[in-house]
Amino acid sequence: MRYVEIVFGLLGTLLVAWSLVDRVDAQGVQQQAGRPVVAIDVVAKRFSFTPDRFEVTRGDHVKITVRSADGTHGFAIKKLKVETAVPRGGGPVVVEFDADQVGEFAVTCSEYCGKGHKEMKALLVVREAVGSRQ
Repeated sequence: MRYVEIVFGLLGTLLVAWSLVDRVDAQGVQQQAGRPVVAIDVVAKRFSFTPDRFEVTRGDHVKITVRSADGTHGFAIKKLKVETAVPRGGGPVVVEFDADQVGEFAVTCSEYCGKGHKEMKALLVVREAVGSRQ
């Protein structure tokens, strides 16, 4: 009888874990806990981000992977309380958040990287979902 309880306990744990795992739906859109996941790769290089504009839809779970092509940089979206350092020669840094506000949000380098540091900017655009009434 004890083995049956252990097996059912393990199965229950696996089902809960499976429901939280990222997965791809039939249309090829990655999902996380039922929300679309938008994956964006960004390269930080003196004195720019590439790409310098990213568009997502409100309700998306945004996963931005940032790499440095040269020195140390930062990646910040102050209005969304997103900020991380991007080390020189280090591996990629992943920033994740839910796009829950519609608008345009400035992306800046938050680590001084030279004379053009203040011009190192990008733009995150969060648009309303099509057919949404909010």
